[in-house]
Amino acid sequence: MNTMVRKARSYRSARSLRVDPLGVVTVPAWIPNFVPLIHKDDAVRDLEIRMTNWDGAQEGYRLEIFWDGNTPGDVVPNVFYNIAPGDPTNTDPNFYYTLTVPYDATRMSEGTHTIWYGATTLGLVTEFSEPVQVRVDLTAPGLHLLPAPRFSAQIEASNLISETDIEDFAAPISMRGVVGLVSGYSGLDRGDTLTPVIDTTKLTSGYAYLPVAEPPDYIPIYYSEARPAGINARPT
Repeated sequence: MNTMVRKARSYRSARSLRVDPLGVVTVPAWIPNFVPLIHKDDAVRDLEIRMTNWDGAQEGYRLEIFWDGNTPGDVVPNVFYNIAPGDPTNTDPNFYYTLTVPYDATRMSEGTHTIWYGATTLGLVTEFSEPVQVRVDLTAPGLHLLPAPRFSAQIEASNLISETDIEDFAAPISMRGVVGLVSGYSGLDRGDTLTPVIDTTKLTSGYAYLPVAEPPDYIPIYYSEARPAGINARPT
């Protein structure tokens, strides 16, 4: 006789009597292609969390959010939804439950936070969704000590930019100017944007975007019609 054994998930509630997978949890504030990172502005406002419905959902089930843990003490207080008559009770990709967590309840400090949906039956049996995460990055790149951009040996030696230093660039951008090279800095992360600045003017057309976690040793940024005074780079 063959016996099939289903292994329980490590985060399963102590009150749960069965494994009944819930829906898929998503956070609309996630930055596309950089999940689970969210913008710093979203870290200081209420956070919307969604979950698709699932086969086996029943009227009267209570849905709650658990933040940074899945014990009774980790439930977000006063945030719940009771499945109502007319809500789909089988899988429907166009339907999802939404709970909004107040900012005061999230303890959205720097770092990575873990979120669960919990569904509790009328018999007080609770099962959890798969956990998802949000990552909060509130630290400015470089820890206020950014490297200065480096230029050609001729510019570096004279501290002047002449007409002969100006180049026509076709790729990765189309412009006329000079290129500066920025070395790595503390806190460098995938998704950073390096913006060239002349005096206090940001030259957004010449920025460098870091799509990978390990960029080259020197990152090119481009200064259009650059002046020697006040040239720098500002990552965001």
